[in-house]
Amino acid sequence: MRPRHAFTLVELLVVIGIIAVLIALLMPALSGAREAANRAKCLVALRSMAQAAHMHAQEHRGYMPVAGTQGPSHRGVNATPEGLADRARRKYMYYWNENDGAWRPLPLPAALGHYMDLGPLLRSSERGFFQFKDAMASDAVRSRFACPGQDPETVRPDYSIIEGNGGVNPPVYMSYVLNAEFLARKLYDNGHETPAGRLAAVRRPAEVMLFADGKPYGGRGYGVTGSGGETDDTLYEGFGGSGRGQVDFHRHRGRVNVVYIDGHAETVMLPNPRLTASPSNAGDLHRVGLSKGIYD
Repeated sequence: MRPRHAFTLVELLVVIGIIAVLIALLMPALSGAREAANRAKCLVALRSMAQAAHMHAQEHRGYMPVAGTQGPSHRGVNATPEGLADRARRKYMYYWNENDGAWRPLPLPAALGHYMDLGPLLRSSERGFFQFKDAMASDAVRSRFACPGQDPETVRPDYSIIEGNGGVNPPVYMSYVLNAEFLARKLYDNGHETPAGRLAAVRRPAEVMLFADGKPYGGRGYGVTGSGGETDDTLYEGFGGSGRGQVDFHRHRGRVNVVYIDGHAETVMLPNPRLTASPSNAGDLHRVGLSKGIYD
């Protein structure tokens, strides 16, 4: 009989060690490939949202959906057709909020969703407030506004439309923030009024953010605002100070995806979260317009 050959313990340990080294070398590459794929899918989602906003504008006198904080209420600005200077309800899409007893503009995912194959679901739910609230929390709607790089468990409900000190129901679930300096109607003390979504009011749409990666924070809901009436704010001012809480530094490894009003999208660098926010620690945010590019 021929003797049977077997691996020695040393040989087995050597093979196991080689396999472990190969896995250690491959893991960063696999993780990087997964992150690149998620970032690309996120850009596609943002472009789809921007395309839906443009389709809304084509059917509503050149206005994208209203969103962000409306005000001030003492000057008659609120989230109603009258407060939005839209008595005929032709600029924006509305639903009857039986809790408020008033017409209210659709929250952003619903207004965009009508142009993203969600129309049948939304139309059937908008007849009653609680059905509408359930639709906003459904997987069908949430999945269309979710970044694949964000853990779904970390997406918390908040408001896309705010008036006064409170959000306008129903709350929504999104992985993205919006440019409230463009989409909201707001009257500032220095006399200027934000465009409230009117495309023709923007001078340089290729330089002004529409939507971006982010999260709600500190009573702002999903709206990113500037430094208070300034007409040259960038995303650096929007994400500076208290707005820093709207940034998800880990989702795309220190980057954030942005889609601009003209519809093109790109990935930009964020500031270093370990350092104090300052002009020298702004990443690429200084070149992303918030109110800058609208008025100049």
